[in-house]
Amino acid sequence: MNKNAQRSVRLLEQAYLSLLAEKPYTKITVTDVANKAGLNRGTFYAHFKGMPELTERVMDDLSQRLVEIVRSQYEGDFAENPRPTLAAVGGFFSENRDVMLGLEESTSFMPLASSLVDRLEEWFRGYVGERNPDDGLTDLVLVHYLFAGIVSAYHGWVRGEMGDCPVEEVNERLVRLVVSSCAAFGRGDRRC
Repeated sequence: MNKNAQRSVRLLEQAYLSLLAEKPYTKITVTDVANKAGLNRGTFYAHFKGMPELTERVMDDLSQRLVEIVRSQYEGDFAENPRPTLAAVGGFFSENRDVMLGLEESTSFMPLASSLVDRLEEWFRGYVGERNPDDGLTDLVLVHYLFAGIVSAYHGWVRGEMGDCPVEEVNERLVRLVVSSCAAFGRGDRRC
């Protein structure tokens, strides 16, 4: 893709994200996205077949961005100190709260949540596998349990199910749950 095409795609994606923060997915049209990006519909269709393809691309980019944030913030042993990683994840959900709410009415949020869980699980599996190569089943159960729960908790926060609770409080509760779960599975600090 040449630089002009890359620029157009980036503008369309940014316009879509901006619109998601303003209104529900179902109310956003190709014309809305193109106008917000300062481009025409023909440019949109030169890069995407329609809104579902743009949505898929944006969801993939968001989930990849989250994994990169987690990787860059990760320090030490997640089982013993999940705080830096969860602060990064909580920050991502907080920064993208309006976008997530815009996706709430679409069928795209669940694939996004699933993609986030899959990418986080893949990262953690690699980490756990390096440290505990002999007990794959326990680690696999722990990974699924933790990351589906973590993403679900942030999803509930995004939707307002936790009232006016700040994301930092959600992070602190998740830290305690991760540490105690890892200890219960024989991972991490057994004092918890």
